[in-house]
Amino acid sequence: MTNYWIEVFPNGNICSCGSFPIGMYPEPKWGGSVVQVDSLCDPSTSLFLEGAIVPLPSKPSPEYLFDYTTKQWVDPRTLDDHKSAKWKEIKRQRDIAEFATFTYNNMEFDGDLDAQRRLAAYISVSKSSIAAGQPFEAEFTLANNTNVPLTAQDFVGIELAKVQAVAATFNHASALRAQIDAATTVQEVEAITW
Repeated sequence: MTNYWIEVFPNGNICSCGSFPIGMYPEPKWGGSVVQVDSLCDPSTSLFLEGAIVPLPSKPSPEYLFDYTTKQWVDPRTLDDHKSAKWKEIKRQRDIAEFATFTYNNMEFDGDLDAQRRLAAYISVSKSSIAAGQPFEAEFTLANNTNVPLTAQDFVGIELAKVQAVAATFNHASALRAQIDAATTVQEVEAITW
């Protein structure tokens, strides 16, 4: 047979949990009180409240810490910490948007690096053909996997459309960065979305 026990502080924080053979009792290791209980528990997800082990409420996010005095999760981060985290989130969204599809003449093109490399060759040839006064036309695959014939002027226009799409993405991110910097409360920071 086995006895189960916890070491607990007056605020309900369980610092350890274990088992001993019947007739043996542990000594407190952390300055708390040893209490015999019915079963083992996970101290990181449990609380000793009114003589019983109860689960902690759900943690809102990884940054939160449990306040055993108020029995609430609290966010220990400062306003600057929130601003820094929000900017990292906005940069991730900006990076995704930078390589998203973009539109030229109502046609949607892939914007990832592989697609940009494929386009670069066509754009280079197109600029050379325009400079030489020579016609150039080629089929190109759109984001929806259909092939369309495009002229040299189209390829130059596609390059401009991609540059404008990227510029708009970075301008949007810069505007959000200004909002983050100007925020005076955590709630204002958290309200900022891509």
